[in-house]
Amino acid sequence: MTPDEFADSGIAASESDIPTFCDNGRSGPDRLCVLSNPELTRASSTLLFVCEFENHDRLPIERLREALQPATEFGQASQSTALNAKVKNGVAQSYGYLMESSTGLGILVTVQALVFLRVDWDNPGTLFYHIAAPAEDVAQAMASDAARGISEVTSKRNSLFLSAVGQYLAFTLMAMRHPRLPGQEARLKLIKHLPWNGRGREDKNDASDSSGYGTDDRNIRGQSEKNTKSNQLSGGRKHRAQDWPYCSQRCLLGLIRGDDLDWSCPNVTLHCQGEASEAGSIHKRHSISHSEWLSLLWGQFRQSLDVGITYAGVFGARGRFFKVTLLAYGYTFVSKGAVSAHVKHLQHEAEMYKQLEPIQGAHVPVFLGAIDLRTMRKNFWVDFGVHVVHMMFLSWGGHHIEQDKMVRFEIPRSRLIEQAEQAIESVHGRGVLHGDVRWENVLFNPETSDVMMIDFERAGLLDKSRSAEQDAGVSKTPRMTTEQLRRYERDVVVLAVQERLLT
Repeated sequence: MTPDEFADSGIAASESDIPTFCDNGRSGPDRLCVLSNPELTRASSTLLFVCEFENHDRLPIERLREALQPATEFGQASQSTALNAKVKNGVAQSYGYLMESSTGLGILVTVQALVFLRVDWDNPGTLFYHIAAPAEDVAQAMASDAARGISEVTSKRNSLFLSAVGQYLAFTLMAMRHPRLPGQEARLKLIKHLPWNGRGREDKNDASDSSGYGTDDRNIRGQSEKNTKSNQLSGGRKHRAQDWPYCSQRCLLGLIRGDDLDWSCPNVTLHCQGEASEAGSIHKRHSISHSEWLSLLWGQFRQSLDVGITYAGVFGARGRFFKVTLLAYGYTFVSKGAVSAHVKHLQHEAEMYKQLEPIQGAHVPVFLGAIDLRTMRKNFWVDFGVHVVHMMFLSWGGHHIEQDKMVRFEIPRSRLIEQAEQAIESVHGRGVLHGDVRWENVLFNPETSDVMMIDFERAGLLDKSRSAEQDAGVSKTPRMTTEQLRRYERDVVVLAVQERLLT
């Protein structure tokens, strides 16, 4: 299909600057097939393929077969009749969903047919398909078995593989082995070169980009699995930054404030470029300033989002969490990322961390700054329709307070409760009301042997001249005073920790 044909295929160009395969105004495919382990968190689930349902009157099987001809250019065939145009529309939309899912696999379902769709990442401009008509396939198989004298019982058992359930199962098993899109940068290049949103190539130089993807072939070819070459994608040289330990609180505080290196930081050798042997020099400072650090990190992200950053599989209502390493100097920390709709909440949280600067590294994590990926025309794909565009950087806060974890640290229950109370009081002492006090936002940091509070996106400044509702950003009860709100949060923190430490 040509760029103009894609523009006419029902995949509208998004008004957002966020690069994505699908129109952000669409709700997404009808179904997502996900592989999950009930014993693990939801974040550990793996997306296998997408599924779209179409009405039989809209896409009858006869027109599907007529439009989807092997070795026939899809753009020409689909303009022959109005029904074929509908086929083009449906398949083009499914193609966008396949690419957005980063699985390259999908099913277009009608009453009579299953159209199995697959993208080979070596040639993503080509959509491979197989049309299955389970009712016809089963009937033909049983008729063939009867002609060969095979019993009806055996024939029915054999034909199960051709049933809708059997073919769904086979496709699902194939999806579990199908290679995913190799990385963030490959996805971003595909968005630039495959203009299904009606964007078109940005310029002639982009068209000659040595990305390794064949973008001139827009054919949709029917091809049996036996003729399909399996594609084992290589992610290139692997960086093991995700295995590096987090930097210490003192280390990152020193970076922010221009103080000495923390020689107890596990990454100090990397920070001073092999000069850790000078540990006796207590005046040795960080090799770079905080502004240089942030500039280097921006440059690293601009070069590639495939190295030095790992999605941690943890998410909240408004943020996704990552482990990040500045590869040039080994600084390792966490990032809280947000989609465009929640950027304002992260920016507000950053302001709260600035207010809490005196207690950073003690009762709250160290705030390291933020980067908006849109400044480099990028985003970080996390899940279908989830594109992180803004990243805030913090020191690692610690572990959730749970009985089995705390036993390892040999911290008495009474001490943890006392530390939790002190942490929230310290936050209040800096003029901030947390606004979202829950167990999930209370951590124990083994480095400091103390409790830290996190997640200040709903926090507000304590101001006696304002109403209590404004202070908290939420209304707990009508006409609560500032002191009552502080006491409320203190009580909630204590109760949350007590409940988790019950033996």
